[in-house]
Amino acid sequence: MTQTDPGIEPHDATAITVFEDALRAFTQELNRLHIDHGAPSYAIMASASVRPRLTKAGLNEMLSGRRFTSLEALLEFIRVLTTPETRIRTPQPGPRPTPTS
Repeated sequence: MTQTDPGIEPHDATAITVFEDALRAFTQELNRLHIDHGAPSYAIMASASVRPRLTKAGLNEMLSGRRFTSLEALLEFIRVLTTPETRIRTPQPGPRPTPTS
């Protein structure tokens, strides 16, 4: 949304801006949390979720800030990220093979 849309009152435009700024800051924190916990793939996170089931599309929307998530989905996101098994299943870069001459 933009503040110059016809029909949007100035106080509404301010509220929209405040909401969008808060959503952007929240999204940045979710991404930081995701990265701090090894950045498991969306597929791994979706398969590790229980209730509610997270989806790859839903995780993408959550971490891109396109959608404000429900409390239940947020708690499941955090549970999945902080579960050691999720981090273990995330592929870790291994040693590079040495070239043979």
